[in-house]
Amino acid sequence: MPIYSDVEDYVFINVAELVASDESNIIVRSVGFNLAIGFNLTPMEHTDTDGDGVWDIFDMCPGTPPGTIVNERGCPRRERRPIQDVNVEKEFVDKGIFITNEIYFEFNSDEITPDSYSLLDKIGKILERHPGWVIEVAGHTDSIGTESYNSKLSKRRAKAVKNYLAANFNIVPANLSAQGYGESMPIADNGTSEGRAENRRVEFRKIK
Repeated sequence: MPIYSDVEDYVFINVAELVASDESNIIVRSVGFNLAIGFNLTPMEHTDTDGDGVWDIFDMCPGTPPGTIVNERGCPRRERRPIQDVNVEKEFVDKGIFITNEIYFEFNSDEITPDSYSLLDKIGKILERHPGWVIEVAGHTDSIGTESYNSKLSKRRAKAVKNYLAANFNIVPANLSAQGYGESMPIADNGTSEGRAENRRVEFRKIK
């Protein structure tokens, strides 16, 4: 039977076989072997060398000074630009889509930050005025991280936006859907920080 060693983290298996022959002769055949399988039970640890709260594997700006406020990529956070004075309703009517980089989330999370509420509230009031519109909320990311991870994160963030609108405004829930496209539909160069910032976006598409 298996024996588990707490010290060495090995499994040892011993096998013996007893075979009975005909009449008075009994043949004992013993087959013995040891199988040692090594494995590590220690959980994987993620390091954050510069202590900025972003794991090294995701940190695009390693070595930031202590106390530096960084963004989700580990780079010094720039002052967020004021929300653009865009006629959101006109964008919906003329183009059938409104695209924004001004809905923000906590790092590695689908939690919407409070500085995004004013734009979301503007969108919610517009949708209240047009109860017949059917809208898809589409989340997009840059190419940092795995494709699978980015797809799941963008879907969670799109759902968070949808849920915020449905919870705070008189909108028919069935008229809102959420989809995550991850890094699959870039609109800018993921090879630059500016391009990656453009690709991290939320789109509101008028389906009908």
